[in-house]
Amino acid sequence: MKNIIEKLIENKIFQSVEIETKDIIISEEILSYCKANKCGKYNTNWTCPPAIPSIYQLKEQYNRYSTALIYNIIYPLEDSFDWDGMLGALKDSNNTANKIAKYLHTLKLDFKVLKSGSCDICDKCTYPDNPCKHPDIAYPPLEAYGINVMELAKKFNLNYYNGVNTITYFTIFFYNHE
Repeated sequence: MKNIIEKLIENKIFQSVEIETKDIIISEEILSYCKANKCGKYNTNWTCPPAIPSIYQLKEQYNRYSTALIYNIIYPLEDSFDWDGMLGALKDSNNTANKIAKYLHTLKLDFKVLKSGSCDICDKCTYPDNPCKHPDIAYPPLEAYGINVMELAKKFNLNYYNGVNTITYFTIFFYNHE
């Protein structure tokens, strides 16, 4: 699967590493940021707390896969305050992950995706009153699963910071080797 994913994003990918899923560390501290609503998305959508399972159930979900491919994409910004550039880069990063996932679905492959930022598929999320309209493509953020992206990058020698006037977004695909 690593080759398929890297081929689909070869013009964008900055770095990637395939690891054993068991090597990913879940941090209660990161989940506490969610509960403190540091990003403003807590209790607003189906891919963020409290709508997602407990930390132990989350770990169980992705530990059913033996392998994880972590990749990052670097994006240039006009300056350090280029909010529109950051949001555009986030959207592009997530569109890239969605494109990969859509292709993998056509191959009938079993996988799970965690991406940067909370779900932004719908203009207004149905949470909590009605079920998610797009559960097959609403991928949760890495942080909602308790993953400390900065520590993960450091552990596997991936660049988290890539210089002035850039932003880097991460995605993880979990899968089993066929």
